[in-house]
Amino acid sequence: MLLYLDDGPRVIIVASFGGHSDHPEWWKNLLAEPSCRIWSAKRGAESMVASELEGDEREALWERLISMYSPYAGYQEKTTRRIPLVALSPAE
Repeated sequence: MLLYLDDGPRVIIVASFGGHSDHPEWWKNLLAEPSCRIWSAKRGAESMVASELEGDEREALWERLISMYSPYAGYQEKTTRRIPLVALSPAE
């Protein structure tokens, strides 16, 4: 179970792992195979494709995510790794 941010047709999720020094296993799995299926009560079941956000887009969404769930900022302070933001976009 993950918190997520609706971003139009995309879903944005955070590979924070609570600030742990390693990436969560689900992110490693998505790096190996970006196709996935998600389910939420609001959106239902969807086939998606994962990609890591970078640059200005990442920074803007990071601020939105911290506003939504402030502990993310503390998680980033706990670790030396840059916490990935993951965009799940509808599969074609």
